[in-house]
Amino acid sequence: MKKEEYVKALRELAEFVEKTDLPDQVKDFYGEKVDSFDPPKLFLYLRSKPEFVDIVSKIGAYEKTKTGGFVGVKKILPSGASMMLDIHSEQICKKVKVGTRIVPAREEEIIPAEPEQEEDVYEWQCPESFNALKEEVGA
Repeated sequence: MKKEEYVKALRELAEFVEKTDLPDQVKDFYGEKVDSFDPPKLFLYLRSKPEFVDIVSKIGAYEKTKTGGFVGVKKILPSGASMMLDIHSEQICKKVKVGTRIVPAREEEIIPAEPEQEEDVYEWQCPESFNALKEEVGA
């Protein structure tokens, strides 16, 4: 999706949320009231160092992030909305040996044989229309 299309989609979503009677709070899994809406988040996964550097240079102050094999930046706006830019660490970082560690020996593990057996298979079957659930919940 191009930036212009993304912005248009955000406006469309904002208009939909404004016009639709959605609750400000809902019950969570434990029955506690929680806010219905989280601040919007935009994730960009970049593949090239030049693109990453170009975008980072345009966004002003940011927080550095590190997750798994990715590094990046997080830009949090005053509203709480945020944008995360991630890139594979190997694209912009230098791998440096900083020491060694001992990996303990492991004993050989043999997985015991199991006879063929029949087990139950489950799947979730949902109603064609979730509107049909209104009667069930008395809404």
